[in-house]
Amino acid sequence: MKFFYVCALFFLCSFSCLGQSANIKGIVHLLDGTPVKQATVRIQGTSIVSVSDAKGSYFLPDVPYGKQVISVSSLEIKDKKLNLDVNKPEYDLHIHIDPRGEVSLDEIRVTANSAKRTIETKGFAVNVIETKEAALRNIQTNELLDRTAGVRLRQNAGLGSHVHYNLNGLSGRSVKIMIDGVPASNYGESFSLNSIPSALIERVEVYKGVVPSEIADDALGGVINVVLKKQMDNSLMTSYSTGSFGTHQWNVNGAYIHPKSQFTVRGSGYYNFSKNNYRVWGDKVYVTNPETLAVEKVAGGAKRFHDDYRSYGTKIDFGFVKKKWADQFLLGILYGNMFSENQTGATMEVVYGNRFSKQHSLVYSMQYEKKNLLLEGLDLQVNLNYSDLTRQVIDTSANIFNWLGQISQRGQHLTGAEGGAKTLLFNYEDKISNRSLLSYTKNNHRFIGTFLFDNFKRKPEDELWADYVRQLTDTRKLNKYVAGFTYELSAFNKRLKSNVFYKYYNQSVSLTDPVAVRNPETGRTEYVAKETNNHANDHGYGLALSYALWDKIMVLGSAEKAVRLPSESELLGNESENELSNYGLVPEKSNNYNLGLRLGPFPIQELHYLSLHTNLFVRDVKDMIRRSVQNNIGEYYSYENLENVMSKGFDVELLYRYKQLMVDGNFSLFNARKNNKYDYNGNIDTYYKARLRNEPYMTANLSIAYELGDVAKALSGTSIRYNYAYVHEFPRDWPMFGQVSLKDMIPVQQAHDIGLLYRLPNNKIILGFDAKNILNAQLFDNWMLQKPGRSFYGKITYILK
Repeated sequence: MKFFYVCALFFLCSFSCLGQSANIKGIVHLLDGTPVKQATVRIQGTSIVSVSDAKGSYFLPDVPYGKQVISVSSLEIKDKKLNLDVNKPEYDLHIHIDPRGEVSLDEIRVTANSAKRTIETKGFAVNVIETKEAALRNIQTNELLDRTAGVRLRQNAGLGSHVHYNLNGLSGRSVKIMIDGVPASNYGESFSLNSIPSALIERVEVYKGVVPSEIADDALGGVINVVLKKQMDNSLMTSYSTGSFGTHQWNVNGAYIHPKSQFTVRGSGYYNFSKNNYRVWGDKVYVTNPETLAVEKVAGGAKRFHDDYRSYGTKIDFGFVKKKWADQFLLGILYGNMFSENQTGATMEVVYGNRFSKQHSLVYSMQYEKKNLLLEGLDLQVNLNYSDLTRQVIDTSANIFNWLGQISQRGQHLTGAEGGAKTLLFNYEDKISNRSLLSYTKNNHRFIGTFLFDNFKRKPEDELWADYVRQLTDTRKLNKYVAGFTYELSAFNKRLKSNVFYKYYNQSVSLTDPVAVRNPETGRTEYVAKETNNHANDHGYGLALSYALWDKIMVLGSAEKAVRLPSESELLGNESENELSNYGLVPEKSNNYNLGLRLGPFPIQELHYLSLHTNLFVRDVKDMIRRSVQNNIGEYYSYENLENVMSKGFDVELLYRYKQLMVDGNFSLFNARKNNKYDYNGNIDTYYKARLRNEPYMTANLSIAYELGDVAKALSGTSIRYNYAYVHEFPRDWPMFGQVSLKDMIPVQQAHDIGLLYRLPNNKIILGFDAKNILNAQLFDNWMLQKPGRSFYGKITYILK
């Protein structure tokens, strides 16, 4: 603590340094993408000049901050001048030349790249994933995340199945998913990373462990923040893909801005469908012989027969941008709908053939942003949301199915249905959420105040319930707010960046359920209403630092006392995801530490470029909230608190570029183990120092891409890509007496993917082809649920303007 306060005092007393400069690079090209070579690009009034090479690339080093004039000249145009207010350390400017000789800058690209650079150099352990290329391929956003250093995606099955994320050894709802800074839980599963096409996403920010307070939520393990595209010009793009397992996906997005009034309309829509009827095989895929009652493995495996997934939705925002009273004022409406057949319970031993879940969501939103509100440097952002979600679970058949899709026992489920008692359960949920951010910037100092408020209500109803249950079951209510304060400092010519923050958390839960009691007078069992209340409050704080030793060598470090409050699904359960309630959960807490190094990109003979990013981490967690099953043939998940868990490890990423060749590789080790020697009752814990069950701990990824443009003119605009993924074996369950049997291990997994992308000469139509898991390897995840095998997909994208 003394170190924390000394650091805070030091940075509060520091002063900024003068003499800032920026590096500006980019490409000079015609509107059709043809590079312009031998174009002269100069900062007027200085000796800073560059001549574009055969690819149209130019580089202007050490451009002073302030208003500058860029002069552009070539054989194709007369001298042109462009104004630029230089106020960032790095720029990536594309200079467009149209057939009439007019010149313009690609400002959208400037914004995206500067945002990535700014985020990654603040001191936090963060990766920024840009989706520009993936949007043209048959790649889901979740697949991009799964290839990121320090990240492991946990998915139950194919398209649309439930997903959990592991960041540096912490998983489940310890990792928060945000959409434009708003908790994704506001939108429901019908508008999530499972359903949002990558074409609608600008970038994904992955914060590992320590999270800045301006992302106002109780994220203990990290945050995955999805930033949707916000076109600032008139545009329209659509794409359609189809492939294995009856998969079809379509999306469209566009924007219109009235040139005079700046009235803006942004819209997007999507449709996803898959039968998910891929083949599964192994010891878990068996049938019971009706005569001998012997268990027989299905030779050659079986196709999943009850796993259709469908989702569709639309999002429309309208309002004004670039006005005196608002940089952005948008009202929005989002509608999403989802239908899913449920193939299994929590494990593959339980097979469903007539259980379904449905969901639809309607979300109203208001976004307001204004820079220099009332005075210079005072900025305000406000996001208000009201969401109306309806979830339904349909499970009314008592038939027992096997993996061949046959009814092995008709009407024999003792509970009355496949997943428990017969149900037509509706959960009516509404949520009011407010996320506000107020910041003040003066020179190199910035002060930020954030506030998040959630008011959640769930009303369960089921016409199959007994009358006394319906009468005694009340609305579940959950209120949460998180307040934060941050001080940022940039000093020593922006080489040093610091971020000191404080967070306060508060949550209350109330509900009423029927419980059985014995009447002492009559001896009969009667049902009465029992009220449950759960209240929690706590606070956290942290520090993030980055220092550029040289222009291309940066050290980053961060530390945080983090808190996460139990979510509504963990406390109240979620029938559609086979999750049981646990009202006794307590908040989990963690001391998180990161130490990272960013090197490069280093040029080698002006042809080769090499970068290295690495991060060491420690997560010391108390009362970790974990998703678990009671046994290996379980149908339902439950949540539990683990007293003490320690996760240590590192991740490293190496990037190499040579002309048209790009190679990215990463390796991650997150060694999470139980760290309490004694259990809650004071007995020696049998699993002390054991690895967490059902959690991978060693992964690696390799991606190789090559542009074929220089190989053959006919192949110009063609790129090929190869991806390799490795997951080391990990224990499915807790070891017995310190030993893990082979049957309890989820084996090593290796997957190979290839992809091809071709741009037609008009640059308006892009064709993509992807082959995934080409060796048809057996891939597993949560509780050894098998994922899809070999599959093929084709995609066409059309860019109207």
